[in-house]
Amino acid sequence: MLTALLVKEQPEFEHLHALFLQCLYWSVGGALLEDGKVKFDAYIKYMCGLTQVDGKRAGLGEMPSDESLYEYYWDPETYEWVAWKDKVPQYIHDPARRFTEILVPTVDTVRTTWLVENQVRIKRPALLVGETGTSKTATTQNFLRGESHG
Repeated sequence: MLTALLVKEQPEFEHLHALFLQCLYWSVGGALLEDGKVKFDAYIKYMCGLTQVDGKRAGLGEMPSDESLYEYYWDPETYEWVAWKDKVPQYIHDPARRFTEILVPTVDTVRTTWLVENQVRIKRPALLVGETGTSKTATTQNFLRGESHG
């Protein structure tokens, strides 16, 4: 009976493990610079004990090995690590728009919009930090206009 219960709950544990890793990357690893992110990613992949897969979407009990986990998010509906680049919508130019209202979606703008949308959904403040020219203001204005791409 206990063995059957543990086997039945294994997917739930693996799902929570993946959610924890995503939270760890976005919190503790979120403020790191690029060199730090590379080291952090390598260390977490080494320590977490999940099977690393290359060339396909990683599911329960797995993680992608081809790129940094910063390039993925855990989809709680499909139970897969999905590349952020797969969520970037095609840009369609609207000539009626003012230049200051144009935001070409990129992996970074999609990631940032996702984060802002989730913080707003749970009624928590968000502070965007980063170097000049990383689309913080443009992404925020796009979100406030209701034109998010997350």
